[in-house]
Amino acid sequence: MSLEKHHKDMVKKKIVFIERDEAHFERIQNAFKGLEDEFEVSIYQDLEEYHQKAFRGAVIDLIFSGIPDIEITNWLQQLKVKSHPPIPVVFISEQGSEELAVSLVKKGAMDFFVLNENFFTELPSVVRRILREWENVQARQNAETELRKVESKYRKVAEMVNDVIWELDINFKHYQFIGDSITGFLGYTPEEFMNMEFVQTIHPDSIQQIENKRRQFLIKLREGADPLSMLVNMEICFIHKDGSNRWGEARGFVVTNEKNQIVAISGVTRNITEQKNAEKQLSIKDAFFATLIREAPMAIVVLDKQDVIQEVNNHFLELFEYKTEDCIGVPVNDIIVPNNKKEEGNGLTMVAAVGDYINVETVRQTKSGKLIDVHIMGQPVVLNDSLLGVFGIYQDISKRKEYEKRLKKLSERLLLATRAANVGIWDYSLESKELLWEEEMYELHGVEKVEGVDLMKIWEAVVVENDKALFNFIFTEKIFIKENFDKTYRINGPDGKIRHIKLFASVHFDSMQQPARVVGCCWDITNEIENAELNKKIEISSKVANIKQQFLANMSHEIRSPMTGILGMLDLLMRSPLNDQQLFYAETIKKSSDGLLHIVNDILDLSKIEAGKMIIKPRLYNVRSSAQTIFSLFRALAQQKNIDLQLEIDPNLPSHIYADENRVSQVVTNLLSNAIKFTEKGWVKVSYEMIREDEESLVIRISVADSGIGISDEDVEKLFKMFSQLDSSDTRNYDGAGLGLSISERLAELMNARIDLHSQLGEGSTFSFTMSCLKIKHTSPKPEEHQADEQMPEKLPYRVLLVEDKVTNQMVISLMLKEIGCTVEVASNGQEALDAIAPGKYDFVFMDVQMPVMDGLTAVKKLRMKFRESELPYIIGLSAKAMEGDPEYHITRGMNDYLTKPVTTEILKKCINRWAKKISSI
Repeated sequence: MSLEKHHKDMVKKKIVFIERDEAHFERIQNAFKGLEDEFEVSIYQDLEEYHQKAFRGAVIDLIFSGIPDIEITNWLQQLKVKSHPPIPVVFISEQGSEELAVSLVKKGAMDFFVLNENFFTELPSVVRRILREWENVQARQNAETELRKVESKYRKVAEMVNDVIWELDINFKHYQFIGDSITGFLGYTPEEFMNMEFVQTIHPDSIQQIENKRRQFLIKLREGADPLSMLVNMEICFIHKDGSNRWGEARGFVVTNEKNQIVAISGVTRNITEQKNAEKQLSIKDAFFATLIREAPMAIVVLDKQDVIQEVNNHFLELFEYKTEDCIGVPVNDIIVPNNKKEEGNGLTMVAAVGDYINVETVRQTKSGKLIDVHIMGQPVVLNDSLLGVFGIYQDISKRKEYEKRLKKLSERLLLATRAANVGIWDYSLESKELLWEEEMYELHGVEKVEGVDLMKIWEAVVVENDKALFNFIFTEKIFIKENFDKTYRINGPDGKIRHIKLFASVHFDSMQQPARVVGCCWDITNEIENAELNKKIEISSKVANIKQQFLANMSHEIRSPMTGILGMLDLLMRSPLNDQQLFYAETIKKSSDGLLHIVNDILDLSKIEAGKMIIKPRLYNVRSSAQTIFSLFRALAQQKNIDLQLEIDPNLPSHIYADENRVSQVVTNLLSNAIKFTEKGWVKVSYEMIREDEESLVIRISVADSGIGISDEDVEKLFKMFSQLDSSDTRNYDGAGLGLSISERLAELMNARIDLHSQLGEGSTFSFTMSCLKIKHTSPKPEEHQADEQMPEKLPYRVLLVEDKVTNQMVISLMLKEIGCTVEVASNGQEALDAIAPGKYDFVFMDVQMPVMDGLTAVKKLRMKFRESELPYIIGLSAKAMEGDPEYHITRGMNDYLTKPVTTEILKKCINRWAKKISSI
């Protein structure tokens, strides 16, 4: 009901003022100005005038009176006798006191006010409050009267009604009375129910609500509230005898005795279980509906019948760039309809007003002024033939419109391009079911062009069986989604090979916005699919290579660690006095150990190369000196086999070149080792030749020729394969893992070099390593490190702390350090080292990297935080890790130097001597 109608239907309240002071007349009238529909105000100067003019059968709702100069009690008594129903009287005094107020109330007045400046301003509010209080008083008195009338009939009524009549003690503990209807409501007999505590019948979710109501009663009573004014009105969840829930609407009131003391809470409970269940279902449906609107992937707006926005969803706000508060309560045509489309917008409003469905494509405008193509669907919401509003959906079709424009604009050029790119164009009519193919479609699907055949059946026939369902879906349900779409399907090619075809299509609609045609194109993406699969295989291969590389690195580490003990103890054994037989045994062990270590190094190098982690590090080095060193290393081995080992160096070869000395030497060493191994008698010759040079670079060839067994043409092909041996039988004469040449070839490739082979079975072989390097001019030879090594003192009496967790390595490395003159203390982990090291206590610390409790790198970090550089000894890292970059990594983390296990006495001696020079120079 509208506010205007409410005022018309409302009964005016007749208010009488008996006021002697005429100066207050105008203030009273101004107080009620504008409230004529609610109040009818009369002002009289005295009681006599009031009795003459106002008390003629009229119903008066409220009397305000100044203190009369006649006896108040008589006047109030007359008013009470003559008035039916009774009229509340409120007295006003300019000067009042508590005694006067109490006296007036006792004599029958309802209230008493002292006149002040705000009184007339607040007068309408005061009147409303007094009328409400009077109505409550009258209602309570009427209720008491009625209650007494029906008290004798109370139990009979309780037995007849379906609602449950009850009475509770004032503490909400026990029922004092329960009607027979309890059986139908909760399944208990009245006797069963009366024997139960109140809380036993209530669901836990409602107990706190009832407890809060009980506390409110107590607070109101303490504050002096009238007990009869305290009413119960609650929805409570009860527990049925079968354990199920029942909802009841409990309405009750306080029952008092003749002394106005509360003796019980009495009331009625109505079964509202079905209503609550219906409300719950409605709430669930409302939640689903609200979520559907809010999260729907299309812009939704709910309008009233004047097209004023009542609700919008997130997509609407996103599409039109508004916030919720910008939209609610605003006509939709005012915010999203462009000026040149206002007439169209008003027309759509008229269409919806007569209850017609709206389905149109047009243009709408965002908050920033951007125009977008939209498809509008509007559904009028009608109840009892009356329009309530409109449910509108806006779908952004800008992309489709743009595609259509571009398709139309570029159709001719597209046709030329598709023919050049072997893209097939097709057109399918949904009405006539006619399919048209361009020439390229026949070629693409390997189908011969024949007139008068059903192309759709031919098309479907070449599709792979597992893709037929997808293909059929494209030409049925998919087209009713008003957008472009693309899919991939497979066909059986004329060559028997499966081909992957990409299909792109656009749906065209008729004037009634129904799908009419599907126009699309197809092209072969088999190569792309195969490339993607190849890339995936490459990725998997890369992961496998990384796993293999990590495995090999770990295995190398695990083998190198015990090798420290083997080679270290062997080194110490061979330095002790041995007879010839013992020396032979020791040399045999050393030869086998060196071979094992060589294989481990080869495997590690191979893993580095395969993982792409082998780094070539060119530097300036003396190639002539390097050749002499390699020659010296193999001279003794050649002499043992009575082989004539020769070295020939081209006089034109410069002394220094710019290349990776370690990798060049590794290749030459592998070639020379093989040559000596496969030559039983005769000679082996190493040659260093200058092939050519220019201003910037030169080409060098290092050849290793022998008079050995030679290699057949059939064996040449497998010579450079990993783990490949020319003789793989159980009776083969030559040992080896078959890695040397494979690694050499790959190292050569990394250095942009090559290895060539010339061989004849039984007549020897020649392996040539040819490389290009930068030309170095005017370079003086650098002193070689081995020259300094020759001058090393025999004993190095330094204080050393060995930090190593493995007992065997502790023993072996300690003995080797003592052998060269050092005093050694041992720590088993980084924490023990941290506790042991103090300024000036040690000259060197050999720190293992991997240890329990605290690893070596952590210990070094803490040491460098704890001490200054000058207070620390030189810290040499020890580890079986031998991957590319490991030394640099550990040195940048705080180590002064890094040694790879296994170590020998000579390696330890060289390392200490190198750093000892720095100690002596300080």
